[in-house]
Amino acid sequence: MDVVECEVNQPGLNLLEPQGLRSSTFKLDRPVLSEQRKRQEFLHSAGFKTLGQVELFKSNSDFHEALALMSGNRFLARTVARQNELRRLIEYRQTLDRDRVWRQPGEHLAIIDLLEKGSLEGAAKLLDKHIGGALKEKAPPELFGS
Repeated sequence: MDVVECEVNQPGLNLLEPQGLRSSTFKLDRPVLSEQRKRQEFLHSAGFKTLGQVELFKSNSDFHEALALMSGNRFLARTVARQNELRRLIEYRQTLDRDRVWRQPGEHLAIIDLLEKGSLEGAAKLLDKHIGGALKEKAPPELFGS
């Protein structure tokens, strides 16, 4: 995978993932969201310091996949899962950035807060911003020797 493939795939998530929250088929799964909150709170408070790259990646990808599943759109859920498989190839090539790892669960928690308040549009906008910043942080061209 190179930066061109990342640039091709990432904008698709910018379009799809937030639309999943806006979908008429979106159904908030409170037990799943509660579990995600616990995981993200742990990551944000302490886990970012001690967990390894595999565990951190899994928590991040599980969050996005949980939102996609709540959309009620199987295509979106499969697409997000597939994108996570591609992202894994990138992220395992990087040096672990603990500052970035601390910021991500904070953003996830803000999205969860909006979902719990019933602000699907606010959550979708924040998710769009969150995903949009990911490519810049996680897949700069120099990562691929370009």
